[in-house]
Formats: sequence, structure tokens, C-alpha cells
Amino acid sequence: MLKAIDFIFDNNIEYKKPSILLVLGTAHSVDYFSEKIVKYNQIYNYKKIIISGYNGEAENIALNLRKRGVSPSKLILESEAKNTLENIIFSTPLLENYKDEEWHVMGKLYALPRIKLTVLKHCNNDKVSFIPVDLHNVNKDNWIENKKFVEKIANEFNKIRIYQKKGDISDFEKFFDLTSYNTFMNYVKNIEQRSSAYSN
Repeated sequence: MLKAIDFIFDNNIEYKKPSILLVLGTAHSVDYFSEKIVKYNQIYNYKKIIISGYNGEAENIALNLRKRGVSPSKLILESEAKNTLENIIFSTPLLENYKDEEWHVMGKLYALPRIKLTVLKHCNNDKVSFIPVDLHNVNKDNWIENKKFVEKIANEFNKIRIYQKKGDISDFEKFFDLTSYNTFMNYVKNIEQRSSAYSN
């Protein structure tokens, strides 16, 4: 059973012959996201790249990808999803022809624990690997030095509790132990308190 911190950073790509890349859209850092998509498309030559995002997120990323030479015929846009749960639920029907093949799912690093648990709950495909987009230049050794990332990850792990009660995600206790979760959250809370005290 994983420690909570490992569930964030241990994202080795398990499946090496994916047909699909599912991208959870973003309103920010579109260029950086696009660079990552192009990089992995060059490696794996996906059959289809599904981009899911509301309010122009999917369209903006798709436009950026076309400017970078990605064929429009490879892109499928899902433009209704307003959150991670809808990203997965609304995109899954678009992947019906590829449900037995390997997928990659790309999202922000700090949100990956929640993304993983959402995919595990709602996708009938156990051949999924996750690609992190690290917007804060962190790793397992230095993440505690980045105040913004600490704030983001603390918020994400609080969401995990809420969304599990709602039934939106898989039971996180199947993947990392509750003691590890509580220890991690107390650790993050102490970091935030020290940072606040220092800034005041």
C-alpha cells in the first residue's frame, strides 16, 4: 500500500503501447501543456488525443497543438466538462472504440491523486497510465520548499475526503493507508502554519 506522497509522485508510465491520450484541460499554462502533449505524441504516436475542458479550454489547447503540427484528424474535443468528474464521464463515451486498449491520462501533478481516483471509479479500463504536468518544478525531495505547491496539494487532499463521501471517486484507502494520509495532512498543515507565521 502506497504512502500518500508516493501516490502523487510515483507516475512511471506502465503501459507503453497506448492508443489514446486523454488530456484534462486547463485555462492556464496552455503552451506548457501543449509542449507536453506534442512530446508524448512524438514518442507514442497516439491514434487519438481527446482534450476535455469547458469555456474554451479544449479549443485553446487544440489550436495550440495544430500550430505545433499535430494533425486535426487526431484531435477530439469534449467541451462541456466543468470539473474532473465530468472530464472523465463525458470523455469516456468518446473512447468506446478504444475501451480495451491502453490509455494515457494527462493532468496537473498536484491534481493527479484525485484524477487517478476518479478514473479508477468511472473508467471500465484497467490499462491506464498517468502523465503529470508539473507546473511548480517539484519532486518528491523538494516539494515542501514550494509554498504554492503545498497549498495546492493540501487543497487536493481535502477534496479527496469530500468527493469520496459524495461517491465521485474510488475509495482512497484501497490505495494508500489512512495513517499515511493523516500523517501527510498534518505535515502539510504544519508547513502552512510555519509559513504563515514567518510571513506575518
